[in-house]
Amino acid sequence: MNRKSIIGFIAVTFLLCACGGYSDKATAPAITEDGSSNSVYHLKQNMVKHDDETGIDYVSNIIVIYITSDEEDTEAHHAEIEEMFDCKVVGSIPSIRQYQLEVEPFDDYRTMEEFCKSIEELEYVKTAYPDLAIKIETN
Repeated sequence: MNRKSIIGFIAVTFLLCACGGYSDKATAPAITEDGSSNSVYHLKQNMVKHDDETGIDYVSNIIVIYITSDEEDTEAHHAEIEEMFDCKVVGSIPSIRQYQLEVEPFDDYRTMEEFCKSIEELEYVKTAYPDLAIKIETN
């Protein structure tokens, strides 16, 4: 394998792990080397939408955020986000400060992007974006 193939394989593997599988389970816990617990949500296939205007496939009820808060502030910030935006933290990768929020499903990608921008207004949220979906066909 050449370098690009290896990098591509790693990127696809990460996306598959981050996006989860088709399941009704809310999270899939895993323990990392540093002892922190990851729990990445499992995608529900019926939540994947195609936005005709943008051509983007996205998960209509999941927003991915990265925060800049210190570990001791994380729980308080989760509670604030859940209350302010009527959502629930359903997955996390604490080592990179990534969290997945479950929200009411959006009917279009642009509206979901605007909602993400309102979350980004919090000083401790570095970025927020709709989770994207990639269709992988097998032979």
